[in-house]
Amino acid sequence: MGRNNFRVFSNLVLKDIKCSFGFFLRDFLFPPCPVGDLLENGIINLDKPFNLEVKEIEEKIKKLLGIKKAKSWSSLEKRSTGCLLFLLGSSPYLIKRPVELKEEFIGIIKISPTSVSTSLREFKRLFENLSGFFLQSALPAFFVRRYLIFKNVNSSFLLEFNEKRGLVTFFLSCDSGLNFKTFVSGFNILVGKKSYLTELRRIRIGAFSEEDFLVSFHDLIDALWFYGSKKKDYLLRKAVLPLDMLFCKIRKVVVKDSSVNALCYGAKLAIQGILGIEKNIEKGEEILLVTSKGETIALAQSEMNTQTAFTIKTGFFAYIKIVIMPRELYPKQWGLGFLSVKKKILLSTGILQ
Repeated sequence: MGRNNFRVFSNLVLKDIKCSFGFFLRDFLFPPCPVGDLLENGIINLDKPFNLEVKEIEEKIKKLLGIKKAKSWSSLEKRSTGCLLFLLGSSPYLIKRPVELKEEFIGIIKISPTSVSTSLREFKRLFENLSGFFLQSALPAFFVRRYLIFKNVNSSFLLEFNEKRGLVTFFLSCDSGLNFKTFVSGFNILVGKKSYLTELRRIRIGAFSEEDFLVSFHDLIDALWFYGSKKKDYLLRKAVLPLDMLFCKIRKVVVKDSSVNALCYGAKLAIQGILGIEKNIEKGEEILLVTSKGETIALAQSEMNTQTAFTIKTGFFAYIKIVIMPRELYPKQWGLGFLSVKKKILLSTGILQ
């Protein structure tokens, strides 16, 4: 224990303390989220079928689950496959702006075999040079105007090169929303020949990969049938994940139960309202506020780093950006302190006006 009753957990300890939504290991202490709430504020990591538009998949999910709202997190082209996140019910409106998630792709570029004269070593160098910022035009809602944005390609490297067929298999890690036409055009400039993208599969988006939590349409239909006929929901809980899983890689701050309702109304987080804080939080960093049970309260932005929070007794640690937890879920606790009660007594007796 340190000053101001802080308990600082290392990253390893935080993973071992985990909660019912994947943050903490004390699942047995707290009951799971009801299925109705899960469908209203849930996430599906769907394996997108080939040659289907995202809008068509949204309509199919609405009919299957019997909900009115479902929205894809980041779109994929019609001929692409892989991880596609869907926010169900009111969860797209709880998160009013998209959180930046890193994406990973595996793709195949086709080059005409007659014009292939580049060696394997040169292709490896080409993909190493394709990392960095790409300038592309973005189309906002309703196609009102065009504007230019930058998308960062963190890393790209060659996986396989078939010289006879002219197929180049590559791996790519980038920001969400990268337009692959700009990436392929940059590849064409470096190679000096025309090529086109034949296959593209997204293998990871944020904390969701094709190895973890990925479900197909058949898995979703089987889980719904099993829940409807057998009244057992463990298959449905594997398919539909809680909203908190979206923020599992953001640094967290554990908050006192007495300050939860005030935070849901948009109040700043004071130093006195913190129970635990994760290491290496910097000023201006996006953090996640959670309760002692591991429930997500809100997304916030820190106003100081972890070291500064240890040295002061009063002040504000963070301000709220997006509130996720509904109001009045925890009881109201402001105005119940010693000075507030004494002031109310003085006002009622007429001593203080």
